[in-house]
Amino acid sequence: DPAKQCEGGWYLVGTRSRTGQAEVQGGMDGDRDAQLWLQRRDDGGLALRWRERRKVVVIRDGRYTNESSIPLWSSSHVQTWKGAPAADLTPLREDELTARNLPPKCRVITEQENQFFERLTKILPPQAVHTNRTRGSLYIGRMRPDGSCEPMPYFVTISALSGADIATVEAFLKTEPFFARMESQENETLKDGRLIARFKMMVVP
Repeated sequence: DPAKQCEGGWYLVGTRSRTGQAEVQGGMDGDRDAQLWLQRRDDGGLALRWRERRKVVVIRDGRYTNESSIPLWSSSHVQTWKGAPAADLTPLREDELTARNLPPKCRVITEQENQFFERLTKILPPQAVHTNRTRGSLYIGRMRPDGSCEPMPYFVTISALSGADIATVEAFLKTEPFFARMESQENETLKDGRLIARFKMMVVP
């Protein structure tokens, strides 16, 4: 098995018989045998050695028959690749984070979002439901050239039994400090009589 052969730290990974033009710069052309050897370098990189041996073919009866040949001189060509540095997986302290690794500035902080959910839950009328809450959601907006954050949309969907319940939530959202303003409101009546209100709010991180 070629893969089990080694020589001075080189491991034989393949052999083949070739003819025709050279396959590597400075390599042999014509009839030759080739061997591929791999070596792990001291710096962690790899080295590939292409060893060729000139041969004279005595018998070559057909495409699918074995050939008989006489080996002559040989030559070797080596190509190397540098090893990639090992990744430093040591955890970084917050004061060691680079600007690239810092959390985005224009984002909704989970703590502030949770505080909004708590206030909304307290004012919800009986049997009214906030239907689109996703715990731990993260909203990221665009930053202006001056470093300020552009407003970004934040959606609140409420299911309730009456228009008065929807009005209560609407009034709350218009004064809620988590939002900069209310952008739009869409109302829908379901077949079972329940009301759905979809509020598009704007947040400025």
